[in-house]
Amino acid sequence: MSTLSRRWAWWIGGLLVVGCSGADELAPGPDGLDALAALHEAAPDLGLRARRVPPDHTPGALCTTRHGDFRGYKHPEQIPYCRRNVSTGRKARIRALYGVPSREAHEYEIDHRIPLGLGGSNDDANLWPLPVPDARRKSALEQQLFDAMAAGRMTQAEAVETILTWE
Repeated sequence: MSTLSRRWAWWIGGLLVVGCSGADELAPGPDGLDALAALHEAAPDLGLRARRVPPDHTPGALCTTRHGDFRGYKHPEQIPYCRRNVSTGRKARIRALYGVPSREAHEYEIDHRIPLGLGGSNDDANLWPLPVPDARRKSALEQQLFDAMAAGRMTQAEAVETILTWE
């Protein structure tokens, strides 16, 4: 992407579109994280913020017995369970990685894409900033999935598939 004075970005159907004023270029794809981070700081007057981080940037990760945070097994399926272990500094690093300015940190929750209660891990690949209203909605679904797994009505694979396709 050429370097021009005004940059812009937005999400269209889960795709990051990045461009510059006066340019006919669009740059979707994985380089979007760097571009988005630059945009949040370089063009605050544009008021452009991603409503939600696209899932392909946070694929999710499951807890295993090899994780330092492993604390045992849960549910009838006996899935590995990791205790919560995300420091304040790490939360700040994750927000920065996704281009969330520190002045807006209170508007986001660092969320486990695959919740710990469903067998998710504390790996960076499982952490993303979600706007607080979205995080609250997701928490309600997480509880339903957790309850279904605890009662043996749903497998971990089914719960993970449901949470990974949450919108």
